[in-house]
Amino acid sequence: MTQETSLDLFITTNGPGEMATWVTPVVRALKKNRQDVRISLFLLPCRFSTGHEEEVAIGIPEVDYVFRAKDFRKCLRSLPFKPHRKGVVLFLGGDLLWALFLKWRYRFKAIAYTEGDQSWKMFYDAFFLRDRDGDLMYAYFQQSQADESLIRELKKTRNIVFFPGSRPEQFKHLFPLMQRVVSLLPKEVRSIFNIASFIPAEMIQKYLRKDIAIEYDHGHTLELMKSATLAVTIPGTNNIQLAYLNVPALIIFPFNYPDVVHFRGIGGAILNLPLLRTFGKQFLLKKLDKRVSFTSLVNSKEKRLIYPELRGSLDEKKIAGAIQELLNDYGKIRSMGKTLMDLNKESNVLDKILEAIDV
Repeated sequence: MTQETSLDLFITTNGPGEMATWVTPVVRALKKNRQDVRISLFLLPCRFSTGHEEEVAIGIPEVDYVFRAKDFRKCLRSLPFKPHRKGVVLFLGGDLLWALFLKWRYRFKAIAYTEGDQSWKMFYDAFFLRDRDGDLMYAYFQQSQADESLIRELKKTRNIVFFPGSRPEQFKHLFPLMQRVVSLLPKEVRSIFNIASFIPAEMIQKYLRKDIAIEYDHGHTLELMKSATLAVTIPGTNNIQLAYLNVPALIIFPFNYPDVVHFRGIGGAILNLPLLRTFGKQFLLKKLDKRVSFTSLVNSKEKRLIYPELRGSLDEKKIAGAIQELLNDYGKIRSMGKTLMDLNKESNVLDKILEAIDV
């Protein structure tokens, strides 16, 4: 670095969504506002990890050091640089306790931003919740710059954009299923797959059908979202991204593919055991289906059905039928878009986090 740093920022994170939409806006804004900060990103041990977090983290230019999950305990003993006297630990995903280990080891201030988990809150110097303090993802979209010429080109057609999951265990089931769906849709509709950067190219080729023409993109997520007539995806972070962009969507939740869903905590770890991974998850999903009103983050947050949800044992015929029904009902898609436009999408939580970091 050309200028000597005087502040260390240790960020902990774990998953694809958190890294893209939480870490990125914070480090961009911080490095823009002050040049004396050294940013280290700690990838936390996580059973939901894709295995490709490190290469994505290295690609974030504002991050100075990236530490792998398997090296976390080693980092608690020593680092490849001498920590500054002033420092902040910022939790942006993973397990809240891991971030506290860094706080206690290096005697830094600790702050957290979470979707709702408040365990260990008493040990943090500042604690921000998405539903109370604002959505950090909003800042991500404010900073993002889309290729407008590509969007104009894509909008010349009526597009259905499919999102087959950002984790390999999701992708291996959803990509083949969604390709079978495409084979049943009208030819005048353009179907495009948006494949997450966490999915390696060799995996795409392994599950790509060669008997039909499949169009996919491995990088222009924002452009594809903005040009979609309808998005088809599973419950997850991108539901909120789509809502911020006013994109109508169909949320599918296939219970017959239990690897698509992850349960957190000790219960989730037990359900990942070989004997329970399939039948245990399917049994629990059927029970939860009767008790849980919404699975999409957008619907849960607003406590009403904005995005239609298709749940249960799903095959290509059921999904294609639901898509066709939406495409035939232009009024429903238009009404969905208007509802999305009316949602409150303002957030100043990024400013709050930056203020808390400023020591």
